[in-house]
Amino acid sequence: MLYYVLAPGWVFGDIPFARANTPYPPSLDCGLNATKSSCSSRCEETCQYKSRTCPPKICGGPCVCIEGHVIDERRLSCVLRIDCGQKQLNVPSYQVSSVKYFGANYGQYIIPT
Repeated sequence: MLYYVLAPGWVFGDIPFARANTPYPPSLDCGLNATKSSCSSRCEETCQYKSRTCPPKICGGPCVCIEGHVIDERRLSCVLRIDCGQKQLNVPSYQVSSVKYFGANYGQYIIPT
């Protein structure tokens, strides 16, 4: 297996999963209505989309919305689902990439050490 050093505490590997530990700096701020996760989904639920499936064993960003909240990609934060103001579409797969530290916006195949 081949690994490349990206930054202190991170390696880039050629396998599609991340180990379940928490290497994120204590100063990482996920924002209001969000919390840190050791291996979040790349397909977090948003105001606009809810995925039926998501690529397995590929961790998303270090942040997730707390229970009852979803990502609002317009406000770039987690909000109550009832505050979305739009109909949510049930889609085959949607990977969040517009919000820093959430979903697929943290790079694929990054493995915390």
